[in-house]
Amino acid sequence: MTVYRLVINQIINYVISILQIKMEADIRKRLFWKLQSMPVGYFHGNHSGDFVAKMNLDVTSVSKAADTLWQGCYTVINVVFIVPYFMKLDWRLSLVVIILGILFSVFINLVVKPMRKRSKEILKSMSEMSMTTTESVTGFNVTKMFSLQDKFSRDFSDSVDSIYENQKKYGNLSAWIGFSNMVVNYCGNSAVAIFGMIFAFNGTLDVSILAGMMTVYFNIIYTFIDIGSVPTDMQKYFASSDRLYHIFNTPSEPDRCTVTGNDPDAGVLLKDVEFEYNDGMPVLKGVSIYAKKGEMIALVGDSGSGKTTLVKLLAGLYTANKGEIVVNGKGLSDYTLTGLRKTVAYVPQDAYVFNGSIKENISYGKDGPADDEIILAAKEANADAFVTEKPDGYETQVGERGIQLSGGERQRVAIARAILKNAPLLLLDEATSSLDSETELAIQATLEKLMKGRTSVVVAHRLSTIVNADRIYFMREGQVVDSGTHKELLEKCKDYSDLFYKNFEKAAVS
Repeated sequence: MTVYRLVINQIINYVISILQIKMEADIRKRLFWKLQSMPVGYFHGNHSGDFVAKMNLDVTSVSKAADTLWQGCYTVINVVFIVPYFMKLDWRLSLVVIILGILFSVFINLVVKPMRKRSKEILKSMSEMSMTTTESVTGFNVTKMFSLQDKFSRDFSDSVDSIYENQKKYGNLSAWIGFSNMVVNYCGNSAVAIFGMIFAFNGTLDVSILAGMMTVYFNIIYTFIDIGSVPTDMQKYFASSDRLYHIFNTPSEPDRCTVTGNDPDAGVLLKDVEFEYNDGMPVLKGVSIYAKKGEMIALVGDSGSGKTTLVKLLAGLYTANKGEIVVNGKGLSDYTLTGLRKTVAYVPQDAYVFNGSIKENISYGKDGPADDEIILAAKEANADAFVTEKPDGYETQVGERGIQLSGGERQRVAIARAILKNAPLLLLDEATSSLDSETELAIQATLEKLMKGRTSVVVAHRLSTIVNADRIYFMREGQVVDSGTHKELLEKCKDYSDLFYKNFEKAAVS
């Protein structure tokens, strides 16, 4: 037994700890890859702070299950060896202890269900605390400008209080279990002593055997207590595993779109396309647009008319509920999603810049680009001038979400990234909206050069981005109201004419 405790048990504990570390690393990797495979809509309904909490708290919690299970197995092994020996000494006293142990185990199983519920509430409150922290840090400018420190402090305090209340209730249940341990221990000890003395006075039990059983009793009763504690500890891990299971059980983004289409001459074709983010709330209602390969088309209309949604369908970020879509002469079902996105360069209105250097952010447009290619793309996007003025040049760190750059600088980095990608389909969703008029004019010449030989879909913001379009589609409430050249629409579409003179004429004057 001494050898077991000093050598074998230590080796097993070491192996279990390595297994726990390996399990934690493997779960984190699988969880991250699972998140990468999720459809875009999944992230709209979940907070990034919750993902961070699950990646840290829940994964760590689940990995600890290995150690708890081993302790349970170790306890069962003890039962296998100790109970037969106890039974051999006296089956009557052994039966008393075993019955007490079974009753205690039944009691534990009645308590563990609410403990699992409390564990879930604690994890939920921790996720809310993580969300509040994330939002207060990432939105610190708005927080300070609108004096929201008290609001976020209250939200954070409420989350902490919720954690405290649920941990207190969890602690109360644990205390009851601890109290039960003590009751079982003393009741069992008293039962063995009382019945043992009765049997000894009756001459059916030797006093020396009773003394031996009193010694062994503590081993066997604590074994039952340990067995009962395993389900209690596992409830915390089950609560975390439930939260992770929800992610792993969510369907990943399909490898291919189910939307078909056929027109070898089309750069872009949408025919009777319908789409809705939520059931019963259509965003696109039978939209049809067309552009030959190499043509530029523009989408204009009021906010909420479906322009950005249409662009995201072409980029493969969402799947249409109905209709046909063709990109570069092939229906979407003929592409894998990876293949489709390689043919598309997308510049959204709110360009995202990753933490890292300017050079790294531009290089994401192409696998392994040379430095000369990165610099050339930056020059074409009119970004090289501001980059070279910075002390570290292209190695300048932009910070989280590009906080070290202005809105216009971030937009130019995003445009440079799109230029470097050199894709046959260019999607510009108000890509120059963050730029001043002078910079926009400089970049517009570059974009026009970039559009040559490529199919381009432009969500219009200013006059300069649409007047030269081969075709303009005016949208309202998820439908195409009218289409034609800029000149044609000014003459035949009053809605377009009104929108032009109200909004775009100001850009022309400036």
